[in-house]
Amino acid sequence: MIKKCLLVFVLYNIFFSLLSAQTDSSSVTWIFDRVDTIGGYVSTPLNELPVIIETSQGKAAYFDGINDGILLQCNPIGTAAKFTLEVVFRPDSSELTGEKNQPRFIHICDSVNNNNRRVTMETRILQNQRWILDTYIKASTSMFLTQIDSTRTHTSGQWHHAAIIYNEGFMKQYVDGAEQISGPVLYQPIDAASGKISIGVRQGPRYWFKGAIRMIKVSKRVLAPTEFSLPK
Repeated sequence: MIKKCLLVFVLYNIFFSLLSAQTDSSSVTWIFDRVDTIGGYVSTPLNELPVIIETSQGKAAYFDGINDGILLQCNPIGTAAKFTLEVVFRPDSSELTGEKNQPRFIHICDSVNNNNRRVTMETRILQNQRWILDTYIKASTSMFLTQIDSTRTHTSGQWHHAAIIYNEGFMKQYVDGAEQISGPVLYQPIDAASGKISIGVRQGPRYWFKGAIRMIKVSKRVLAPTEFSLPK
């Protein structure tokens, strides 16, 4: 009887360890070969949907930097306590007037229950039309971190890969597989049911992104840079 109980206990632990591993390693990949639906979610235009174009990377959504944006009624990060968020995109040169020098291309938040929790990615366009990455995690009015390194500039009009990794109180930022900056920040999961993601613009909307987006991928684990889905 004791042996049977031990066997059941061991099998129980193995089962839930495997289940946990599968959950932790799950990922969501969105390829932008259409814009009416993305990942099975119906797109709401903010204010208009982008168009699909052919690129060296395959089909991609092109945002005009004026009036194109997508809102999805979902939060691809879900309730994950650690994650890797990747984007394959081509930020194009842009005017530097008004809000056009800091276009936001990813904005995840829960505007229903707790608008203070959010994850964002944006570029800062410089006078020479190069750009730097700006990433942001906010857990509350007093717990947030903006990551931006003005010395790490990148070329507009070319394909790039940008990533955020969050794990155990730290956010790391990457461009094209190279770490840019890291720092401590508390992340509290955004509600999986009421969370939303806007693409190509801040939820609002404002800070319009000009350029193309080929892929967004969320892995509910920490990826090594060698595992990133870099552009061809």
